[in-house]
Amino acid sequence: MLDRRFTWVEKRGFFVYSIILLVVFLTSGCAASQAQNKKASEPTEVINENKESLSEAENKNEKGTVVILATGGTIAGAGEEGKETGYKSGTLSVDSLVDAVPGLTDISNIKAEQICNVNSDDITSEIWIELANKINEMAQDENISGFVITHGTDTMEETAYFLNVCGRNRKYWCCTK
Repeated sequence: MLDRRFTWVEKRGFFVYSIILLVVFLTSGCAASQAQNKKASEPTEVINENKESLSEAENKNEKGTVVILATGGTIAGAGEEGKETGYKSGTLSVDSLVDAVPGLTDISNIKAEQICNVNSDDITSEIWIELANKINEMAQDENISGFVITHGTDTMEETAYFLNVCGRNRKYWCCTK
């Protein structure tokens, strides 16, 4: 079996593509669902100069909001490029991760929050409870389309299971490493 550690550049590229795909997925139905939720009393068929209804024009300009909750771990790790020694997980902030994805704010509104910044082996039940409570609280906002939880490799499955069991909302969420 090939034992290969990914460099920061390779991890960053994977992260960039993962986040872009997740954000597009989470926001793709946002405008359509918001249009369905409008009250019947709202005018929807006013025609502008381009023969397009205002509701259609509004839907094209609306971007959903995706919340990125960072817990540290592998995805937030850093070290000297090309070296396996000196790597430390949970080093980069959520703002650094978001800034690493060019054009992310062009396709979605982003809210980023650092829950913790630890190695995923150090995730505790207290952090899980804080994370679940934060998701359940923020999910009450109808403008939020979904959540991306950045995480480390070792305990991501346990965190995902906990969030699945304790989630009290119908918003999309995913864990990524």
